[in-house]
Amino acid sequence: MGSDTLSLDIGSIPPDTCPVCHQRALKFGPTEDTASIAALCERCGSRFSLERATRRSRYSYIAEGFTSRYPETAARLLGGPLTRREVFELTARTSWQPSPGTGISASSAPAWLMLIAAGLMVAIVCACATALLLGPGMAQTRQRIAAAGRSGASAAHGVTEPIGPLESPLQIPGPGMSATRNTNNDTADSAATASLNADNNVPAPTTALEVEVATLPADAIPTIDPQSRATLPPPDQSQPADTSPPPLPFPTDTALPSPTEPPTPEAAPPALTDTPPPAISSNVITGPIAITAIQYLGDPATSEANEFVEIANRSQGPIDLSNWTLRAVSSNRVYTFSNGMVLFPGDTCRVYTSSPIAFGTCGALTFGADTPVWSNDGDIAELRDANGALVSRWTYAGTVP
Repeated sequence: MGSDTLSLDIGSIPPDTCPVCHQRALKFGPTEDTASIAALCERCGSRFSLERATRRSRYSYIAEGFTSRYPETAARLLGGPLTRREVFELTARTSWQPSPGTGISASSAPAWLMLIAAGLMVAIVCACATALLLGPGMAQTRQRIAAAGRSGASAAHGVTEPIGPLESPLQIPGPGMSATRNTNNDTADSAATASLNADNNVPAPTTALEVEVATLPADAIPTIDPQSRATLPPPDQSQPADTSPPPLPFPTDTALPSPTEPPTPEAAPPALTDTPPPAISSNVITGPIAITAIQYLGDPATSEANEFVEIANRSQGPIDLSNWTLRAVSSNRVYTFSNGMVLFPGDTCRVYTSSPIAFGTCGALTFGADTPVWSNDGDIAELRDANGALVSRWTYAGTVP
């Protein structure tokens, strides 16, 4: 790279852009030293720390691919603290990108989708092959079920069918044996017969079963009412039938549930609009950047030059304040943040009336006014983004007369 520098519009570069791989992959976090912020690029792995007071970067590691391709630029980045503009001017002419193995980017998503689709196709093919292999066995099973159904229907009509050879390994009859069954049930004492081969002749059973039937005496048979076909006891005329109504149930001690009072609806929080609120001390914070304090009573000897408004970044990432505005409603004085102004997470800035006091990581921010900006009797401070949208508003009532 040459020694000349480029004139860059730093304000147009997002705060989470990595100067090494030019990807928006920077993640910021706290360090053991509260005077700095740690930064890590999740795309290429480069690491550096950002000093809160000087806002300079100190690189501790740069990706090997970038170092091998741009050794001089990597040496200057690792050599010492550099401002954000100096870092991007050094890497403006570089065009290195990390290899696909270092992370999964959006451009590699189609490849992953193709791999997933290929896996699904393999699973479908395996399922179809399994179904083809099991097809003949399933067909034989269906044929056996159909044959069993037909034999059951034939047995219901008194037809004798030969039973097919047993396929179970536990069958007892020898080879060539066939058995028949008699499905005719005209008489209860018909004898069962079986035909075997010549090697297994078994004589037919000749012993008949004898069943003893007990007879009941005639007086043990109950009387039957021919109308209702139910057993009727002899009528009893000694007591009249009870025709009194059934007694009323006793009241129980179960208490009736007491009526419950409807819950009181909670009041919804007021919406943030451009209409000025009532003149009372209040603070409305909606975004990650918020007004956190106002010092409206300054030193009268210096025309209250030490008045200030405090602004803090309460989010987990850096926020670009380029062309944001801070306005005092009473005096209609507006302060515009410079192009490229970035407020990192946890940092706080103060905008003074005229005192050139450096505070936090923002340096000396001032209205440059010769007279007080904030009214001692009450005022409203409004913070708006670069598009003019209201981000935060602080209202105070001022001193009591």
